[in-house]
Amino acid sequence: MDTIVSVIFFLIIVVPSLSVHEFAHAWASTRLGDVTPRLHGRLTLNPLAHIDPIGTIAVPLILSFMGAGVIGWAKPVPINPNAYRKPIQGEFLVAIAGPLSNIILGIILIILMVIIASVAHTTTFGTSSSWVILFLQMGALTNFMLAFFNLLPIPPLDGYRIITLIAPSTKTRILRNQQWIMYALFAVMISPLGGYVVDAIMRLSQWLYGIIVALVTWL
Repeated sequence: MDTIVSVIFFLIIVVPSLSVHEFAHAWASTRLGDVTPRLHGRLTLNPLAHIDPIGTIAVPLILSFMGAGVIGWAKPVPINPNAYRKPIQGEFLVAIAGPLSNIILGIILIILMVIIASVAHTTTFGTSSSWVILFLQMGALTNFMLAFFNLLPIPPLDGYRIITLIAPSTKTRILRNQQWIMYALFAVMISPLGGYVVDAIMRLSQWLYGIIVALVTWL
């Protein structure tokens, strides 16, 4: 992927997808009775409210220019679990809402891709010369990668919230070292080791992509 295409793809797919992810967290928490996301201006799809310099800008762009799959994260949405009627269940639902939103968005993009491909009488999705179909395909895969990546049990990713709900004793220890863990995560993702992580997530995303394409085409 050349530089111009990488930047265009980044602007129209990655940033909006991460914004949808964080909006989903804010929406879920608000629906459960928490006004914190609204008070912090996070109940919006505006990317400017959610951008994290490292996770939203640096990591995705570097990986994109390296030709790797694009993964990243945005600024975590502040929530107040005490506002929920059932705090533990509520916090779990809010945590899973982000990755789930990316999977739903990926499915929507696949449906659009199949419809456009059908209208254009294109049957080979992966090798289609249509830029629209190609971007929809890449957008779906990227959203699946974002979902799976954010389920890793590392702060500030959503998997961290989930694992601390399952094993509360780990929360204090992780929080004490959260800043250093974030820097370590950044370093790993742009290192050769990050390639193995991206490759594993890419394979899982391609597996899900293939299943959904087959189902949508069959339907």
